[in-house]
Amino acid sequence: MAFILTLTIFALVTLVSQSRYEAIWAIQKVWNKKAPLEGELEVHYEFYFENHQGEPDTSNCIEGPQDCLQEANVIKNDKQIKKLVAEKFFGTEPRTIIKIYSLPERLPNGVVG
Repeated sequence: MAFILTLTIFALVTLVSQSRYEAIWAIQKVWNKKAPLEGELEVHYEFYFENHQGEPDTSNCIEGPQDCLQEANVIKNDKQIKKLVAEKFFGTEPRTIIKIYSLPERLPNGVVG
């Protein structure tokens, strides 16, 4: 696994929030019009909340940022994400941190080539 990129978005990114559009803009600014990543990827998400009030399910946290990566042209398709890690933290400034890694190429039988 090779590290590619870390993105920090100073907002919790949900599917329909205004922060989603701000996140896409922030990601595009960091990505700076590079070609989208190719191949299989591993993505780590860290979601930071002020408290447990209104805490969403972890699976619901993932969709917004994943869509933002695609809309910001960092990845071609979220189907490229073959492995993911998602963690939630509390008692701090709301933000989303995304770390992207490339995965080694796998043969059809699942063996790393």
